Amino acid sequence: MDLIQLDVTNDEQIAAVAKHVELKYGKLDVPINNAGILRVAPANSTDLPTRAARTMSY
Repeated sequence: MDLIQLDVTNDEQIAAVAKHVELKYGKLDVPINNAGILRVAPANSTDLPTRAARTMSY
């Protein structure tokens, strides 16, 4: 098992991690998302880009 830090709002990092996993293991069996954020206001009341708000709200 590897732990890989990844900013899920960064397309380049997503592609780099996907390529790393493909080259090292051939495929990804089970992803574990352990990201979190504390929001004290509704997502639509922030100035976050839409993708970032969706990523961090679900």
